[in-house]
Amino acid sequence: MASLLQPPLITRLLAAERILIAGAGGGFDVYAGLPLALALRAAGKQVHLANLSFSALDALPIDVWQEPDLALIGPDTPAPEGYFPERTLARWLRLHGMPDAVWAFPRTGVRPLRAAYRALTDRLGIDAVLLVDGGTDILMRGDETGLGTPEEDMASLAAVAGLTGIPERLVACLGFGIDAYHGVNHALVLENLAALDRAGGYLGAFSVPRDSREGVLYLDAVEHARAAFPEHPSIVHGSVAAALRGEFGDVRFTTRTEGGSLFVNPLMTLYFGVTVEALVAEHRYLDRLERTVLMRQISSVIADFQDSLPAQRQPRQFPH
Repeated sequence: MASLLQPPLITRLLAAERILIAGAGGGFDVYAGLPLALALRAAGKQVHLANLSFSALDALPIDVWQEPDLALIGPDTPAPEGYFPERTLARWLRLHGMPDAVWAFPRTGVRPLRAAYRALTDRLGIDAVLLVDGGTDILMRGDETGLGTPEEDMASLAAVAGLTGIPERLVACLGFGIDAYHGVNHALVLENLAALDRAGGYLGAFSVPRDSREGVLYLDAVEHARAAFPEHPSIVHGSVAAALRGEFGDVRFTTRTEGGSLFVNPLMTLYFGVTVEALVAEHRYLDRLERTVLMRQISSVIADFQDSLPAQRQPRQFPH
């Protein structure tokens, strides 16, 4: 039975011994799992980090590739300087004396991505996979008017959904409200969470305390990444970090958000947890992605599915 003293997501993770925390949507998504990874390592768990990468992985040397579509990134991985969140995270981990390996998956369709996940989880003896999303668009089931940026999230979700031999497959979202920047209506996100709760797949919500070790180190990691990429900082984690510092409203931390209006607020520091099984059961088109090999095929499937709908769920306004 669940306890008020411990969110069900944490209960499930603490029951595992070897956990893979993987960024589902590319970019800096793996950073959304950093507070959880730090806490679980402090609890004695083996935690490994991975990310679906937006970086130019095809430029990496051959010895970085451990399996097809599976690269092992370290602080000194040779690659062109510039946008490379996985190596930046590895360098931050080394600065703090932590295990500094970060696994990276290229942007592919579901079939090769699942094969890469299977190779990695078998290699590491993983008994729990936690997909982490910066934002909440991984919770969109496909019939909404605005899906955010779904391709990478759905590739990751479908890939992990096929790893039926792993006892725990979970999803955690950090940054509620951020995806409004990409057209997501968060009243529909809450409606989806309610449906997941009815199905028994909602694992609660909890915040990252600013004055916790995990909160302090997360803020440090986000600032380290911002300094590494001053021209392309993460909007998601810049927003979450601002919220964690107690800032509110249209907080400006990058010119990338010029022309728009942000609403930084305390809800952005909340993790929302769900099971992969329940999320897949509620989804409307995920089964159509099974045979995809390329990311552009996923884009086409999503577009075709939305075009086939007689109507889409319309945005709703928060009543308060």
